[in-house]
Amino acid sequence: MKPLFIGMMVLFLVACSSSKYSGVTLSELEGTDVKPDRQQPLQISPLETIKSYRQLLVFSVDNPFRPQAMHRLADLLLDYGEQREIKQADGSGVEKINEYPEAILIYEELLNSYPNYSETDLVLYQLARVYDKRGEIDKTAQLLLRLVSQHQNSRYFSEANFRIAELNFLDGNYDQAATLYSVVVEKGKGRPFYEQSLLKFSWAAFKQDRFDDALESFFQLLDLKLDQVEFDQINGKPIDIGKADLEILTDILRGMTLIFALKNDIHELEYFSHKYAQAEHIHLIFQSLAELYHKDERYLDEVQTYAAYIARYPKSYSAAIFQLRLVDAYRVLNDQTQVIKAKEEFLNQHWYRGETVIGFSIEYAVYISDFAMAYLNDLTDFYHARFQKAKLESDFNAAVNWYQVYLKNFHSQANAVEKHFLFAEILFDNRHYQEAGDEFEQVAYFYPNNEWAAGAAYSAILSYQKQLEVGVESEADSWRQRLHQSAQKFISHFPDDRRVPNTVLSLASDDFDRGDNDKAMLLLKLLLDGPQELVSEDAFSAWMMVGHISFQNQDFLQAEMAYQRALNYQSELGGQTLESEEWLASSIYKQAEAFLERGEMRLAVEHLLRIEAVAANSKLVAQAKYDAAAALIGMEEWRQAAGLLEKFQTAYPGHELQSEVPVKLAYVYLKLERTADAANAYEQIANRSRDTDVQQEALLQSGQLYRQVNHLLKAIAVYKRYVYRYPGVSEQKFYVRSQLSEIYTQLGQFDKRDYWLNQIVKNAGLVAAQQNEVIQYYAASASLILAEASFIEFDLIKLVEPLRKNLANKKKKMELALAAYDKTSRYGYAEFVTAANRRIGEVYFKLSIALLESSRPAGLDDEEMEQYEMMLEEQAYPFEEQAIKFLESNIDRVGDGVYTEWVAKSFATLAKLLPVKYAKQELIIEVVDDLH
Repeated sequence: MKPLFIGMMVLFLVACSSSKYSGVTLSELEGTDVKPDRQQPLQISPLETIKSYRQLLVFSVDNPFRPQAMHRLADLLLDYGEQREIKQADGSGVEKINEYPEAILIYEELLNSYPNYSETDLVLYQLARVYDKRGEIDKTAQLLLRLVSQHQNSRYFSEANFRIAELNFLDGNYDQAATLYSVVVEKGKGRPFYEQSLLKFSWAAFKQDRFDDALESFFQLLDLKLDQVEFDQINGKPIDIGKADLEILTDILRGMTLIFALKNDIHELEYFSHKYAQAEHIHLIFQSLAELYHKDERYLDEVQTYAAYIARYPKSYSAAIFQLRLVDAYRVLNDQTQVIKAKEEFLNQHWYRGETVIGFSIEYAVYISDFAMAYLNDLTDFYHARFQKAKLESDFNAAVNWYQVYLKNFHSQANAVEKHFLFAEILFDNRHYQEAGDEFEQVAYFYPNNEWAAGAAYSAILSYQKQLEVGVESEADSWRQRLHQSAQKFISHFPDDRRVPNTVLSLASDDFDRGDNDKAMLLLKLLLDGPQELVSEDAFSAWMMVGHISFQNQDFLQAEMAYQRALNYQSELGGQTLESEEWLASSIYKQAEAFLERGEMRLAVEHLLRIEAVAANSKLVAQAKYDAAAALIGMEEWRQAAGLLEKFQTAYPGHELQSEVPVKLAYVYLKLERTADAANAYEQIANRSRDTDVQQEALLQSGQLYRQVNHLLKAIAVYKRYVYRYPGVSEQKFYVRSQLSEIYTQLGQFDKRDYWLNQIVKNAGLVAAQQNEVIQYYAASASLILAEASFIEFDLIKLVEPLRKNLANKKKKMELALAAYDKTSRYGYAEFVTAANRRIGEVYFKLSIALLESSRPAGLDDEEMEQYEMMLEEQAYPFEEQAIKFLESNIDRVGDGVYTEWVAKSFATLAKLLPVKYAKQELIIEVVDDLH
């Protein structure tokens, strides 16, 4: 033996340090006959007996019974020592025990001297007991090994093997320990130390990671300990099991649980349980493992364990209990989806809906039923709330199912009425109005004295109303009758209920909707004239309906009165009055329309304008003001109409009629000769209209009116906007450019005038413009004005010193002017051609005059001066001839029927140049007569 055995005083007290099983010492074994079957006189004391045997051994050296005597003496010494040991432990104060050494000597002498002694195995066993008491573990082990090797048929064989195995187990020799435990186990069930060895073999295999071997042994022992044992159906624990067996069972489950936890494979648990365990015991293994997982906060593994058992044994009483624990596990995991699913699975698979099931105790049925009721309550709440949020049909169906199950099985519970009401409510919310009405009536009239009754009765009415609205037409009369019956029942059972007026209103509304206005009005008058004082809300509803009926009957005056009463009650309620004001305004508006149709314009205007006073928030206020203004225009009440339209513009900037207001204002302003305001109105028309034609026309009108009142800058802004905003070539654009040039001329801003004149000429050169005579006319006119500017620049240059420079400048300007007039002539309009010819002639004539009147060089004598004068005349003469040529070209046009102011001016100039030919008055008169 290894030295580790020395000093281990309690080897036979503990079977396994890792097991709760407590072994016993050799001397404590019950039922072991360790003494020869000899009778002892009861009156002889142990010491006297011992003394007698000692003497016998002294005098019987050759006695054939000497071995038996030695055996008996050693046994007596051992017994006496144990008795003294007990007393010493009790504190009796006896002297130190000294019997054991003598007993050892005798046992050893017996073994040595009589090797063939028939009870040698017992001697070995007893001697091992003595050494065990002395704490000499190595010697104890040697003796036990000798016993099992030499006496395999001894009745102490199993115990000796077990004790040796225990020593090996404690020393960590698990393989050897397992072998020895298995030797004991092989002796068979019912033999001494079978159960202890089977348990310790399992643990030894566990220590060697031989998990499958360990499990097989654990399962054998589990079934052995639980044979014929009943279980509590609620907690799954065995009933009426002894403390020792319970400790062994706890140790078995602990070992199995540790193994399956280490394997961490639920299929392994299923396999071994199915293979080795009896079905009625399997739940303990699953439960123990799941509880370990729960303790270690391995909640997912706990869930998997319970779920596996439930799937394999769905009809067992433990399946339902485990399903309950699944719910708790999912709740710890905060997995609401799985919590709900687990509750549903419990109800669907493990709750028997109140039926009596053979084999299930009453306590179990009550326990399960309590959870079922709680879960049903949770599921109805959950699916009802989720349906209200997402309106999914699947949630609705689930809620309805669980409500029905609850009401079928727990209809006598205190909250059944509330559940029934909520069941009806979800039917209503999902438009199952017929079913909802039936369920509401169940709540109202079949549960005595419940607080939900009145509300349910009223809700039934609402349900039938909805069914009437959505049902098929062919069933309408039937549902209307059902509705009235339900309403009458409500009024009869709950006459003081505050919703009675509302019910009457509902019936009246139904009649009104069906077109039975007379019946509806009769009900309303009974309600309004009755003794019951209506709350403001009901009074409001009643008067609104009176108003609607009157409005529908075209009694708009009566409707106005009713709507006004309703509006007064609504103001008391402090709610929104927009709808009521709209109806009130509509009733007055309809009266105004009637006056308009009859031509009573003044009364119509009065009604239209008083709408604002009684229904200021109505959308019709703006329309009424607009219509009133239109009526005033028809009455030629220009000033009042203008005032209304102006206020409309300010008060309702986003109104759809705003685009029409400037049109009417422009018309009214013109009638009032408010030209500037009219111009501004036309500008607004351009701003608000989406029709480009209207925009352009409005801008033209605005510009013209601004010019008319001499608001030249505004006119310029309007005209420029017209030119820049609308692309393309049109006569109007050339007109506008012409207007701009005129305005800038009026302002004396000739550079800007010339810009627009050039724009006219430039744009007239476009292909499309060249084909339009009006545009070309504008271009010719602009060209002439631009040419006139060149003429003025030419005329302003005087031929004075420095003569050469001024002459060059004048000649340059002359060429520019001639080119400009030539351009004007090319347009071909007689008016402008004659003007150009006349100006060209004038240019030449003025040049000839300028030459003749130019400064003379200083220092010339008379002869030189005369020659210079002659030279100037020679230079001037050709220009004069050119002037006459162009002027006469205008005169030539008279024969073609052309006579313009420029022709007349040509005559005047020619009369100066050629007086003999053109200064005759009769010739001019003759020419004029020819023109006419």
